[in-house]
Amino acid sequence: MLAVVLLAGGCAGTTTPPGSAASSVSPTAPAPLLPTATSEADLAVDQQLAAALDQEFAADDYAGLASVIVLADGRTAYERYYDSVATDHHHVWSVTKSIISTLVGIAIGERKISGVDATLAQLLPDYAEDMTPRVAGITLEQLLTMTAGLADDLPGSDHAVASILTKQAFAPGTEFSYTNNSAHLIARAFLKSGRL
Repeated sequence: MLAVVLLAGGCAGTTTPPGSAASSVSPTAPAPLLPTATSEADLAVDQQLAAALDQEFAADDYAGLASVIVLADGRTAYERYYDSVATDHHHVWSVTKSIISTLVGIAIGERKISGVDATLAQLLPDYAEDMTPRVAGITLEQLLTMTAGLADDLPGSDHAVASILTKQAFAPGTEFSYTNNSAHLIARAFLKSGRL
């Protein structure tokens, strides 16, 4: 299975302007997070993929493209940077929600979390004192589907998680409300538990 990630940052690679030949190997670049192909069959597939993608991304349709990373079967199959380097950071805005939901699916598949019915009380036990019973019962599914009832304003304090947990706009599960705070809570649950 192939996963294609178009991001501004990532693993190792070189800065390569669009339309020019690219190489994902650089002696000064950091090592890739995932291994590269070692078998002849995988190398052949990766080389064919690289040739096709290099040709595709040389088109003017991709002006502004920062990087392309393709992961296949646990290895880096393709990695290119365009007017950027692997350590550059860019705002990815709402792509964050897609990435977090993918990570949740992986964690559930690997049984690192029980499922989307897990509650905030289970996911963030260290913050129990900041939760009302209603907030403690918010499920992972409600966080993922923006139905947790959380306020939409981003916290401005050093205690962001506690601040989010104390501000609720409506009862969980009763309506949809787009909020970044759900993603913050899920990310904190993963960081705190070491699940990912």
